[in-house]
Amino acid sequence: MSLDRRAALARIATALSALILIAAPACAQSRQGHAAGFDYEEVVLGDPATPGMPLIIALHYSGGTPRESLANYDALGAPVRIVAPRGTHRKRDGFSYYPPDYYALDPAEQLRIARETEGRVAAFVAGMAKLHGVKPVVTGISQGGDLSLLLALYHPDLIVAALPFAAVLRPEVAQAGMAYGKAAPPIHMFQGEADEIVLVAETRRQVAVLAKHAPVTLKTYPGLGHDISPAMKADYTALLDKLLANRR
Repeated sequence: MSLDRRAALARIATALSALILIAAPACAQSRQGHAAGFDYEEVVLGDPATPGMPLIIALHYSGGTPRESLANYDALGAPVRIVAPRGTHRKRDGFSYYPPDYYALDPAEQLRIARETEGRVAAFVAGMAKLHGVKPVVTGISQGGDLSLLLALYHPDLIVAALPFAAVLRPEVAQAGMAYGKAAPPIHMFQGEADEIVLVAETRRQVAVLAKHAPVTLKTYPGLGHDISPAMKADYTALLDKLLANRR
């Protein structure tokens, strides 16, 4: 299923989720906010006053929305706080963290913009960690996964783990593991083997480079394209529940 098709279905799921939240406010609460230059949406499963409640920062794909991101984590156990910052650039029916022409730029300019954007996202993550008194797990799909990877390597002190889905691991970033990898938190990557946007063979090559210097793993899914499958969702949900349980 394409991300565009998935986006339409996610909007339906989001509307249903909103009805569920209205019907069961004691179980889940949602709100919107603004911090460090980003609008964001937040969902809390459980009592928001729970001391040390685990925190997830969820980053959407190019053209996506925070609410679509939140739907990717609807199977998590409580308590958890999920914060989804919105990209600052309009793209299609959603938003992008990078400018709309980003993918038409040369690789050097793309990397410059990616690093600059990661710095702004890092400021947002730092603010959320300070506000809630806990370091987050950062995760995301496609463009959001790219940023999750960059955060793990260039701002490892801000997060406890990164879970990128269908993310690009650039050779320059993999090589950066030589300088930054020892300080990196665990990085758990997930990708479809039929992904035509991010080729799994290249991901495997770059993961092998990064793994020499950083704690990175890659799990792949036969027949899956640039998307999240039920099997992938079950796997990363189980891993997140385990990571979050250790933070409670």
